[in-house]
Amino acid sequence: MKKYIIASAAIVFAVAVQSCKTESKKETTTTMDGMTNKDSINMDHKNMEGMHSMSSMKMTGDFDYDFANTMLMHHQSAVDMAKEVIAKGSNTEVKTMAQNIVTAQEAEIAQFKNITANYKMPEMKKEGNETHNELGETMEKMEAKMKGMAKTGNADKDFLMMMIPHHESAVTMSEDELSHGKNLELKKMAQKIMEDQGKEITQFEAMLAKMK
Repeated sequence: MKKYIIASAAIVFAVAVQSCKTESKKETTTTMDGMTNKDSINMDHKNMEGMHSMSSMKMTGDFDYDFANTMLMHHQSAVDMAKEVIAKGSNTEVKTMAQNIVTAQEAEIAQFKNITANYKMPEMKKEGNETHNELGETMEKMEAKMKGMAKTGNADKDFLMMMIPHHESAVTMSEDELSHGKNLELKKMAQKIMEDQGKEITQFEAMLAKMK
């Protein structure tokens, strides 16, 4: 089985914001978008390590099971990012949106955990079994896109910027579950994720437009 190393988006978020922060004891400097460094997330190395460490995931070849496990990690990284902006951000609308994400995705995390705990793996053919690499590929593309973004150092704005590709990857993986999966409960969850996170992407874009 091929192993995929899936980086936590929460770490990407923390490192990105930290890289834009100008160190200062009492001075307040201005970032590229006019926001001051007091608006940035102040994260030290230990905080970044403690957020949500990188995880290696071995794909089984059963798309339903792999989708559930991948989405568990994906949802947890979104919750981590949302909790961080709730604690460190200053925009009320963004923080309300982040809290909605925490509430919705923690509930779905519980559902995914229940499904995987009771999942009965079907007998896999030793030869000729069709494997799908879409899940790992989607996560890798998301990570690359988030790392390549030009960050502002403002927690609220950077959260919105990075949650767009994060949600887009969830939509893509859910579309793949509808195409390749067989578990009715997971397919129903995938449909809901597509609808909910598709709407949230539109909201993120509208919020960002107001910040320009």
